[in-house]
Amino acid sequence: SKLGWERANYFARSRSEARDHTANPRYGWGARSCRWFEHTEREHLHTRRAASLMDVTSFAKISVRGPHALEHLQWVCAGDVDVPIGGVVYTAMLNDRGGYESDCTVMRVAHDGFL
Repeated sequence: SKLGWERANYFARSRSEARDHTANPRYGWGARSCRWFEHTEREHLHTRRAASLMDVTSFAKISVRGPHALEHLQWVCAGDVDVPIGGVVYTAMLNDRGGYESDCTVMRVAHDGFL
C-alpha cells in the first residue's frame, strides 16, 4: 500500500504461475533470483522496446510556489530545475547532508511555481 492505494509489485502471467512463485523455495533475494525479477524484467524490456501505460495516481504531488520556490528546489534537488516554464526535470531530492531521499519529476508551471 502506498498512501492508502493498493499497488501490485508485479503481475504474473497466470494464477498458477503466481501460486508457483509463492511456494517455490528456489527463489532467494539476490539481484536476479527474486521471485519477481522475471516479471519486472519482462515489463521493463517491453517498456524500452515499445510502450507501457503506468498508473501513477498514488504518487505524491507537491506544489511549491512563491518568491523562494526556485531557491528551495535548487537546494534540495541534485538536478538543475531552473528550466523554462513547461520544462520538466527528473532529479534526486537530497537531505541536508547531501544523502539521497527520493527521486522526483519537477515541472515548472510558472516563474515562481513548480509541481
